[in-house]
Amino acid sequence: MLLAFLKFVLCLIAIGVLAGMLWFPQTEGRAVNLDLISIYSDPFIIYIYIGSIPFFVGLYQAFKLLNFIDASDAFSQGAVN
Repeated sequence: MLLAFLKFVLCLIAIGVLAGMLWFPQTEGRAVNLDLISIYSDPFIIYIYIGSIPFFVGLYQAFKLLNFIDASDAFSQGAVN
């Protein structure tokens, strides 16, 4: 029960961050009058997206670890890797 709740929370965090990353550039001050291609081709926005890759990889690893814990393999070699 608790592990299902933790998996749900991880999914909510991922969806919230992804939604924020898609929504924020459109509301930023200097991008008010730009089209979508100009907004998302801004180098600062591209750097933020590239920098978010480790965050989403970490969420995925946490989700995998919760699956190992759910299968009672928390201290197996797969969980350590």
